Amino acid sequence: MMPMYNINIYLIILCSLVLIVSILLTLLRIHRYKEFDLIDVFMVSIAFYNGVVVLFIYFAIQGNDEFVKLNDILDIESFGWLYPAYSLIALFFIWLGSFFAMRGERSKNASKNCKNIVKLPCMMRVGLFLLILAIFSYWIYVLPYGGFVKYLDFTFIVRAGLFDEVSKIDRSLSFLKQFGSFAFLSTLIFFGIFINKSEKFHKHKIVFLYLILSFVFSIYVLYSWGGRLGIIKFFISLLFGYYIFKYGRSFRITHKFILPIIIIVCFMPFFNNIWGKNLQEKEFSTFIVKEFSYPIFAFNESLKSDEYRYFADLVVMPLFMLPERIWSNVFEISTISQLNTKRIVGVEKGVRGSTTTVPIDFISFGVIQCGVFGVIFMSFISGYVIKKIDYYLINNFPSGCMEMIYASIAFSLPVQLVLYSDPKHIINRNFSMICGLFIFTICCKAKSRFI
Repeated sequence: MMPMYNINIYLIILCSLVLIVSILLTLLRIHRYKEFDLIDVFMVSIAFYNGVVVLFIYFAIQGNDEFVKLNDILDIESFGWLYPAYSLIALFFIWLGSFFAMRGERSKNASKNCKNIVKLPCMMRVGLFLLILAIFSYWIYVLPYGGFVKYLDFTFIVRAGLFDEVSKIDRSLSFLKQFGSFAFLSTLIFFGIFINKSEKFHKHKIVFLYLILSFVFSIYVLYSWGGRLGIIKFFISLLFGYYIFKYGRSFRITHKFILPIIIIVCFMPFFNNIWGKNLQEKEFSTFIVKEFSYPIFAFNESLKSDEYRYFADLVVMPLFMLPERIWSNVFEISTISQLNTKRIVGVEKGVRGSTTTVPIDFISFGVIQCGVFGVIFMSFISGYVIKKIDYYLINNFPSGCMEMIYASIAFSLPVQLVLYSDPKHIINRNFSMICGLFIFTICCKAKSRFI
């Protein structure tokens, strides 16, 4: 442990304030509205990382020569304390953005017409369509690699971006890889219909069969993608959605849900072994530091840079729905994560054998856009948009399906947004949901005879 006079008291106080302010704002909102929403999830996520995890990292690296650079960034003579300071600013403007989003919505809710809610038969048809689309598209995608089984041999190479090693394989249809994520949404839909158990809906046996098929294929897709976070999020979403359905969006689910979360977090280091990534570190603290310290490096590099991107990343965000060869080669767009990786690692992923990508977190993304004003703007917009999405989900989907989709979006948007704010990553992890919600919106507006 370092001597007391080297302790960064500013960092400790500010991180503690992030935690306290986040929790207080969340409790006040829940007390007033009698239930939590996506904004509360966002604030608690900021409290957990920008408050708890940053403090954990700070104390874990004290006296550890392995993390000299990280120690320098968080030293009292450096500007590491600005990270929690900017987080406090973000919390206020997230709340402010959600407040503006709420204006006029309550009157809409009071007069909500139940005919605008997507019916269970329509949900089942859409779920089946998405499942068929997922299986067929992914089959076409893996054909050049030798099929579903042989593709698993290329999992690490494709994920790492080492395409020189598969140069003889036709990757012209690689954009279909993302279509496999439709299986995730179909699983959520079928599980939501299954737990609904409506007496007016008599196809529970066939729904169960669709649920098993979509679940198994989702596991295959997630494993073939080679990522730990995706499969963890998939299982947590199913569990969280079921708890919301059973107990509502209240404090009652907290004690039910906290134990599974603790177990998953504690066993996170061992998920590496599933993909053959054997851990050399035996200490949990070392694992946490190595896995979650990248936002601190990203923030440090963002502060040092004099070049702002002035929200250009938001302008081109819709283009990330297109295949990569279009937005990368035709429009020559480089992602914020590519810039961040080059600043921290020295080279982009796939260059000179590098398999590393350094994501960009929410605070650092705002700083790169336009300094502290970028943090303010991104926080306000995020609070506004997330609250509008919250209203849309609650008002347009039947019980069961709503809770499952709500839980999935809670993790893919407000939770992951704290650590993964690259617009490309936001689009990628919500690709199936964006397309699915577009289809659902059409169903909402269609005449009842077509539903």
